[in-house]
Amino acid sequence: MRESHNYIFSTFYDFLSFQVSQRGNKTALFVDKEKISYRDILDATDKLAGFLEYKGLKEGDKIALFVRNSPEFIYATFAISKLGAIVVPINTFLKEEELSYILEDCGASALIASHIYERVINNSRASSLCDFIVWEGDQHTQGEKHHHLEEALSFPTRYAQKRRQLEETAVIIYTSGTTGKPKGAMLSNKNILSNTEAGKRVVNVTPKDR
Repeated sequence: MRESHNYIFSTFYDFLSFQVSQRGNKTALFVDKEKISYRDILDATDKLAGFLEYKGLKEGDKIALFVRNSPEFIYATFAISKLGAIVVPINTFLKEEELSYILEDCGASALIASHIYERVINNSRASSLCDFIVWEGDQHTQGEKHHHLEEALSFPTRYAQKRRQLEETAVIIYTSGTTGKPKGAMLSNKNILSNTEAGKRVVNVTPKDR
């Protein structure tokens, strides 16, 4: 018999907001010697969400991430959730044509990318497929379609959160495509949150753990 579960969150952003209300000044991330609090993450998230909406992104849009393992990946994921848009994380080992295929297949409106992948991105069709690109790190590409993440993270305006349902799509993750073209697997907010809840129960994670 399946166990019923009452979800107190509907989106990733709900989860972040709750954590800030409970332990806002506590460390959420350790990055080398830097400590980033839950409140720091929320502040960066809100500013990035405001910038993305200012640039015209809206509920249901797909926003691709070609970002290295970094705090910026987390900020972007929560910001996209706040907008009610859909996160499309892309494997950073992929090459130009593979990246182009996924951006076109999902209909990505924008791309957030790390500068260390600049060559791959510039040799792909990202600039023509996406309305704009936001770069994390010291990229050299210039033009009206290109923005620096530091610009976005200093954006002054904070937009209201879009209310989304548990069953609505939150993430599209592409398969490896070993027997053909990769396919986008649509995961709902509920898919992700239920996996998180299950993991927490199995590992018995507490607020004191890292």
